[in-house]
Amino acid sequence: QNQAMYGVIHGGVDQDLRQKSCEFLTNLPFDGFAIGGSLGKDKEQMVTVGIGDVSSIMMSVPHGVDTFDSSYPSRLARHGRLLSPSEPRGFVNMYKSEYSRVLKPPVEDCECYTCLNYTTAFLFHMFKSREGAAPYLASVHNLHQMNRMMQNIRNRISENK
Repeated sequence: QNQAMYGVIHGGVDQDLRQKSCEFLTNLPFDGFAIGGSLGKDKEQMVTVGIGDVSSIMMSVPHGVDTFDSSYPSRLARHGRLLSPSEPRGFVNMYKSEYSRVLKPPVEDCECYTCLNYTTAFLFHMFKSREGAAPYLASVHNLHQMNRMMQNIRNRISENK
């Protein structure tokens, strides 16, 4: 009930097969369409159902892709990585010893539950001690960051930017 049904476009790297898949599926009553399977060998060409890393989203939105289904935020969190737009790699690695004494939130301007209630040093300790709540708190943060990024994208689209 109240779920969207998506048709998944397939065909691999064969443009003719993808075209046939598009033509067939767009004549069926789906709520939306997804890009499935590999589109190529390198990262710039690999767009599949399940993408959701920041760079893939930024590359896909200008081409009309507007729905993303991915475990990226929670997968990063399980590995001690907190999304941070100000970091060169896009995330803070909570396993780095340089964070063991940082008594500030992991991301300064973040208003998520994790950043409002825990210091970077405490999260470092939780990850190093393999506390079960550590990946949960990191997931809360990462999902907040992804939602924030998507809201910024929606705002830019609304402003025709």
